[in-house]
Amino acid sequence: MAPTDLNRLILLLAALISAVGAVDALVGGTYDLVLVFALGALLQLALLVRLQFGRPAVPLRSDLVGWLRQRAAEHGEPMEALADRCVAAVRADLDEV
Repeated sequence: MAPTDLNRLILLLAALISAVGAVDALVGGTYDLVLVFALGALLQLALLVRLQFGRPAVPLRSDLVGWLRQRAAEHGEPMEALADRCVAAVRADLDEV
C-alpha cells in the first residue's frame, strides 16, 4: 500500500471506528471485545505512524520491481539497498551533466 493521503485517511478512520467499538464494548461490559477492538485500533495507529514517518514509497513500473526482486535474490541483498544504489548512480550521472 502506497502511503498516500487517502490511505492515511482511511487508516485513521478505521482506527477511529475501532476505538468507538472498544468504548461501546466497554460500556456494554463485553471485555473480551474491548480487547479485540483496542488491539485493532493500536495496530492501525502503529501502521499509520509507520506510513507517516517511515521510508517514503517510490512507485516503480512492474518490470523494474521484477528486476529488483530478481537481482536482490541473486545477490542476497535487500531490495531497498539495491534501489538506493540504483538511484544514487542515476543521480551521479545527472549531476555530471
